[in-house]
Amino acid sequence: PVEALPKQLGILRKQGNWETYERQRKLIKPLIYMSERGIKVDVQGMLTYKEEQQLLLDQLAEDLNSEVGYAINFNSPKQMANYFYTELKHKPYKKKVAGGNYTVTTDVDALKRLARKGVKAARIMLDIRSLSKRISTYLNIGKVDKDGRYRSSYKPVGAETGRLSSGETIFGTGGNQQNWPHDLLRFFLFDEGYIGYSIDLSQIENRIVAYVGGVISQIEAFENGIDLHRLTASVILGKPYNEISGEDGSSTLGDGRQSERFWGKKGNHATNYDVGYKTFALKNEVGESEAKAIIERIHRGYPQIRGGFHQLIQNMLKKNRTVTNLFGRKRLFLGPIIPSYPFVAKGACDATYREAYAQLPQSTCADKINEQGIEFIFYNQHLFKPVELLAQVHDSVVFQIPLSLSWKRHAEMINLIKDSLETPLEWHGKEIKTPCDVAIGLNMCKSEMIELKSKYVPSNNDEFAVKLKEVYDELSGKNSVT
Repeated sequence: PVEALPKQLGILRKQGNWETYERQRKLIKPLIYMSERGIKVDVQGMLTYKEEQQLLLDQLAEDLNSEVGYAINFNSPKQMANYFYTELKHKPYKKKVAGGNYTVTTDVDALKRLARKGVKAARIMLDIRSLSKRISTYLNIGKVDKDGRYRSSYKPVGAETGRLSSGETIFGTGGNQQNWPHDLLRFFLFDEGYIGYSIDLSQIENRIVAYVGGVISQIEAFENGIDLHRLTASVILGKPYNEISGEDGSSTLGDGRQSERFWGKKGNHATNYDVGYKTFALKNEVGESEAKAIIERIHRGYPQIRGGFHQLIQNMLKKNRTVTNLFGRKRLFLGPIIPSYPFVAKGACDATYREAYAQLPQSTCADKINEQGIEFIFYNQHLFKPVELLAQVHDSVVFQIPLSLSWKRHAEMINLIKDSLETPLEWHGKEIKTPCDVAIGLNMCKSEMIELKSKYVPSNNDEFAVKLKEVYDELSGKNSVT
């Protein structure tokens, strides 16, 4: 109600969140613009690929029937529960439902636990569930509007951290475009007569944790241009940094499908935010003992994550229950913490701490990409009128520029945006550099775009223009071949 607004604004000022409120409020117009603009979809390509994926799903269904020994409906929780828990005699997994009761389940977590026990049918079912979601959620042509564009309804007040969220439009089309599988982004095309760009904050959350927490070896890695995920993988695997592979299937951890670098990336996220080894094991489909060993190796390699970053956040909570990010955004945590709740189970306090660990880096990243990226472009039309904003994907901003403009004009605008996003963060008088990488392409799939790491983007616009022309010619040549 209008009557409540003055009181709400008063509370915002008292909290010190007025600037945060203004930043979020300014997002409304650019988010509406992106929602209305939408992104062109390769409808025919999507339909063809959907048919291919359906054939794979049919084959998986046959594989499941062969493993079970009879035709089973993988969409029937009752039939699946009967097979796993009655025929195979595994102890039923249960989940909590409304009213505080528990019911037997064959959900994804249950399947992961069964697969970890070596139940082959559970592994097949996980692949079926994953493929079914790709087909029904991401390859659903019914979610594409009649003009061949995919639109998302962005929510300026998304997650509690300040990150945006997105979902389907009020017309029931579109969806959460921010979480699409990377390979399927190839169906999101930049418009004819345009070239597309994605500017990404490079490993921004890891940088914030490292510098704020004083994680010495990670800071040295960032200062020397070393890939942190490869470095962490070398810590996990006990291998030299230069021998770490980024190729899928190069690691023996888990089910052997992932790369060695993959485990470094997953491990960094888990240790930064204090993910428990049981949760890590379940989510990444590894044994609990293996998961525990991975996490402890990382903490031994980076002792300042617990002793520096985690301790700093705990001190904030103990002082006034408030975590303040590097843009001044403040969030009050009301959950149990030690010693305020000495008789509460430690797990309940851990949940509060874990939320708080994520708050500072994730909210800083959100405020940075929104204020220095999205809002900087949208509210400076005298500089960026030709730039058409298309998407915000948590730590990146995606836009397109018409090819009718000179490459020098492209270079000028991109460097201005890059410079804005590379405005250093500050923590207790210490400067945190935030390099941005620039990807250029004809569609939104990163593996099909050509990426220029921050240090290889020429600051001289004439030189950058030449580079952009070379990249476009390479992309056009690849496209004509395919």
